[in-house]
Amino acid sequence: MSAQPTIDPAPTDSPRWTPVLVLPVEDEPRTSSGQRRRFVPALTTPPTPAEVAALRPASRASAWRRRVGAVVALVVLAFLLTVGVGSVTAGAQLADPVAGTVTIGRGETLWDVASATAPAGVDVREQLDAISTLNGFDGGTTIEPWTVVLLPAR
Repeated sequence: MSAQPTIDPAPTDSPRWTPVLVLPVEDEPRTSSGQRRRFVPALTTPPTPAEVAALRPASRASAWRRRVGAVVALVVLAFLLTVGVGSVTAGAQLADPVAGTVTIGRGETLWDVASATAPAGVDVREQLDAISTLNGFDGGTTIEPWTVVLLPAR
């Protein structure tokens, strides 16, 4: 059986911390009202050893352990985010798969591109229609030289 701490119900005569009015130093910036006042707690009774230990700065070893722990946590988080994003985008497919691109030269037409890039067994008209659909060209569009045209994957 362990000993339980007891609480002394008797109230103390004075509070442990009391506010003290501190007037501003001449070097401090002042507000538009002219004076700047602030309340700072003043210790009325000496602190206990536990309070002193809590206020003591951390040792170099414990600070180093905290830093290493934070870096490890960040690396693990970055890894998990990378794996998560990779798994989400790995299954993504293009709506219209692209086999490559062709740059239209001077005097070249889409018919020339379709006849040059049509796979074996595919009619040139089908290839021309697939190229027009993939690139968003309609029948009345004129293609300027140096236009990059996407080629459909078959």
